[in-house]
Amino acid sequence: MKQYYISNGQEPAGPFVLTDLTKHGLKPSSMIWHEGMPDWQPAIVVSEVHALLPKLPPPLRKSPPPIPQNSSAHNSIPSAPTYKTPIYTPPLTQKKSAVLPDRKLWIIGGGTVAALVAFLLLTSGVLRTPSISYVEPVTTTTQPFPSVDDAALQAQQAAEAEKARLAQVEIERKEQQRAWNRQHFLEYLAVDMLPYTPGTFGGISNAYFQFNNKSGYRLRNNVIAVNYFKANGGLYTTRYVLMNRVDAHATVTWPIPNTDRGTRVYCSIHHIEAPGLEYVYDAQQEADAAEAAADYQANPM
Repeated sequence: MKQYYISNGQEPAGPFVLTDLTKHGLKPSSMIWHEGMPDWQPAIVVSEVHALLPKLPPPLRKSPPPIPQNSSAHNSIPSAPTYKTPIYTPPLTQKKSAVLPDRKLWIIGGGTVAALVAFLLLTSGVLRTPSISYVEPVTTTTQPFPSVDDAALQAQQAAEAEKARLAQVEIERKEQQRAWNRQHFLEYLAVDMLPYTPGTFGGISNAYFQFNNKSGYRLRNNVIAVNYFKANGGLYTTRYVLMNRVDAHATVTWPIPNTDRGTRVYCSIHHIEAPGLEYVYDAQQEADAAEAAADYQANPM
């Protein structure tokens, strides 16, 4: 839908739809511009805007005064002029009168004066036919109107603003994805013991675990807790294994310390860091936090 701008000699206003121009002081002299016009034009010459202008009455013309009912001119009918046959008169043989030249001078002088008076009356406007016409004064302004270059600049600025908005939306989307990854990160990690055989009288040696990083982030300072259990199910001891670096989507096989007791081994993640995700997991901290939450629920303040 076209968007129109309007100016009545002040700061241009808009954009508006076509039907809203009448609410903003639309007049025949209002300057109108919309996209595709090379320059501003009066509203009276813009076809679609011209239809919205108020319709003016035709010019008022003076009518002759009415004839009074009791006037003799109203009751009497003028008679036709009587035609008289011209009579031929032979030229006079006598000498011309001495008064004739003076009469010609009077006629010429009178005609000159009459012509001069008529000229003065015409130039003064007395004898002009009065007419009524509507002319709206056009007020000029020094405020520059948008040009083709201004429209191109505005379009470029709008495109840059839209590009910045889309970039911000992408940043927010990635941050939401990172937050979800941090919350579910441990689901992409796995520690599994490879098959092993305990000693005849207990003890484990030459055993390995396999660490699988299914995430797309590189890990560092990885600490695996190795728990050794006795035959009766009690915990014998816990040892910690440090793996400095594990690449993204990588599987690492790592040996565990040997022991002279214990028949079963269980491995778990004790500490892990993903710098690219700004994520750190520490089992001791998680345990302390869980214990504090349980104490608060048992003994709320």
